[in-house]
Amino acid sequence: MPGRPREAPALTPAGLVFIIDKVGAIVYEDVTGDSPDVKRGGRLTRERARAMAKKTMAPTDYFADVMKVLTSRGLLVGSFDAHGKANLMTIGWGVLGEVWGKPLWVVLVRPSRYTYKCIESTGCFTVNVPSARMEEACNVCGTQSGRTIDKFAVCRLTAELAGTVRAPAVAECPIVYECKVVHSSDVLSERLAPEIIEGAYAGGDFHRVYWGEILAARAEPDAARLLGP
Repeated sequence: MPGRPREAPALTPAGLVFIIDKVGAIVYEDVTGDSPDVKRGGRLTRERARAMAKKTMAPTDYFADVMKVLTSRGLLVGSFDAHGKANLMTIGWGVLGEVWGKPLWVVLVRPSRYTYKCIESTGCFTVNVPSARMEEACNVCGTQSGRTIDKFAVCRLTAELAGTVRAPAVAECPIVYECKVVHSSDVLSERLAPEIIEGAYAGGDFHRVYWGEILAARAEPDAARLLGP
């Protein structure tokens, strides 16, 4: 049973309340009575049901599909700030593989980004692979700042607390990776090829590189179909 809410509920555009209880579980309830996707009192939404349907997978399952999404509409990195606000950032660069005998996601975050402070605060993040229908959400999360908007609310996405790290996952995403930072390093201009500096760092703001050990990876049974051709 959920404990007493740790913070005030937030109303989503769909008329749902989500709260994070004292043990870190996110609970949903329809406060309008209008949503057919919510079992009032049972606190079940379609998004929650989809998240529960995700099954454990090997980190390299769906590798080709994930790389295709990364280089097209992008992936969504989820993190909490120091106050527990959930945030998303779209990434178009990243590496999925194995280093030090550990499965890893390597993601790059500029210090100017809101996500930078979030990951620095918590030391973890999620990588969420969006479906073919989530292109607009990826655009918003890649062009707007979480300092000024609630991206989950604006994009009408559902925040789920990851099972192994203190970071939000996107319930609507068919594939989710949960990552703990095991190393971070900064891109050094003096060791970078000039053409990369010219193309990616004309204004400075060199990335910090986060090496995230994948502690859990989950996918919906029809993930490949949902990701699109």
